[in-house]
Amino acid sequence: MHWISITVYNFAISLYGLIARVASLFSLKARLWAVGRAKTEKRIRNFHVTASKNRVWFHCSSLGEFEQAQPLIEKVKNELEDCVIYLSFFSPSGYEQVKKKEVADFIFYLPIDTQKNAAFLVEHLQPTLVFWTKYDFFYHHLNALKEQKTPLVLYSARFLSNQIFFKPWGYLHREMLQTFTRIFVQDENSKTLLNEIAISSEIAADTRFDRVVKLANTEFKDEIVEQFIQQEKYIWIAGSTWEKDEEILAEAFSTKENFKLIIAPHQIDKPHLDSIENHFKNHYLEVAFYTEFKAEDVSKKILVIDNIGMLSKLYRYAKICYVGGGFGAGIHNVLEAVVYGKPVVFGTHYHKSLESVILLKNSIAFSISNSKELLQTESDLNNENKLQSIENTALKYIKNNSGGTNKIFNYAKRFCK
Repeated sequence: MHWISITVYNFAISLYGLIARVASLFSLKARLWAVGRAKTEKRIRNFHVTASKNRVWFHCSSLGEFEQAQPLIEKVKNELEDCVIYLSFFSPSGYEQVKKKEVADFIFYLPIDTQKNAAFLVEHLQPTLVFWTKYDFFYHHLNALKEQKTPLVLYSARFLSNQIFFKPWGYLHREMLQTFTRIFVQDENSKTLLNEIAISSEIAADTRFDRVVKLANTEFKDEIVEQFIQQEKYIWIAGSTWEKDEEILAEAFSTKENFKLIIAPHQIDKPHLDSIENHFKNHYLEVAFYTEFKAEDVSKKILVIDNIGMLSKLYRYAKICYVGGGFGAGIHNVLEAVVYGKPVVFGTHYHKSLESVILLKNSIAFSISNSKELLQTESDLNNENKLQSIENTALKYIKNNSGGTNKIFNYAKRFCK
């Protein structure tokens, strides 16, 4: 059974690589994935591992997982002496956003998961400790670390009963879980599921809570945003939006008068920005763009943030927040808004987000499926006493779930010198 699983897995990995290379002829994201990996081996060979006592490797699938890694990376930097930090990504959406930031000593694409690549990577990096963020399980990379007896910590993980680990044919993936020295999960359900397949784990809060708390406590002012808002008290901030989100927002706000809406879309390429402008123009609403903002734009109702990196700080200006992605693969980071005590509205695809499910149950978040429901939610929230109650509940939720970073680090530091 084992050799069959390995054979199927290796075939699937090879096929994925082939499909990505073909797709790179037509897709920018696939091209970045393929070209980036083509350069990885040379970059690794040219990066000389120092004689540091602690060589700590963090792996993240994409940008969202990097948000979970950041608090731990900062903790390692601040508390471990003589330390080199590696940071790998699977997806271009993570690597391309982070590659120029000084968050690690060496940032790279994780090589495609073959036995040869895995052995090469471990040999050259010689990690003394590895943090694996949430998921992204690769048999050969994990097994190579286990063979070298490298401490391997999985953190901020969440498991669902429909995942392959819990299927009769999920032998290989259960074996991957056995490579980890310690697994930290976000919730009791994940711990129970792992116990049922004889995998031990420990509950520690999602490290993103610590990340957003730090952001919220960082002083921030923006002259353009404050000039745009002026004296208007009814401010909506819509973050990480996709086209369906923008269609609903445009239709809903076409009927409103006393409001200002700031949109920070998930993608800021020109076609998407043009699409946003057209959606609102179709409803007779003029759009201003942040990088082109002029004094006369203060009379407009919509401001589009056409740069990267501001969103998590902007939510503090909102009366109500809208988080995008809920009409696609899943919503984006709602904690960035909730940490300011704001009510959050999103689409219908929220079930993969544990915090979104909890926020809905506690009436901090609200799910809508169309513009009519968005307007109804807006009307329901137009009550200062209700908003104050939401703020109190939201801040309590954030406080009760902070501290996961310290728990994970205090366990892992035993492997450091």
